[in-house]
Amino acid sequence: MFCFVWSVGATTDLVGRKRFDAWLRERMQKFNVTFPEDKSVYDWYYSLEKSEWISWFDTIPTYEVDTRAPYSEIVVPTDDSIRMKYLMRTLIQNDKHVLMPGPTGTGKSMYVSQLTTYGMPEEFLTLIMCFSAQTSANQVQDYL
Repeated sequence: MFCFVWSVGATTDLVGRKRFDAWLRERMQKFNVTFPEDKSVYDWYYSLEKSEWISWFDTIPTYEVDTRAPYSEIVVPTDDSIRMKYLMRTLIQNDKHVLMPGPTGTGKSMYVSQLTTYGMPEEFLTLIMCFSAQTSANQVQDYL
């Protein structure tokens, strides 16, 4: 069910997520499988070790703001950032390509940067490249 939510169910917008949540819950009753009721199906992670649904916030350590960090570097975890980084990490570690579409200003670049810089095992190298409308193919080749 977790994989179904994050493959088929991930292809929709906010309104579609509400519809998908209701649709999936109705279908799951036939199989005697349920998500916890207090949140959407998108708000749960399935722990194989515990054989239970866990809130995304319960999958990370308690967040404390580093008061010495510059304001621009403080990133407070949200449900979206936690699950996005988990899904990206899982795909990358399993040699799958990742595409991060979405509206401007939603944190896509920040999530990717945080994960690839601090959240991956040592065998992964990070190379950050910034693109704009003026970036040419030759510039990319020269950089690489």
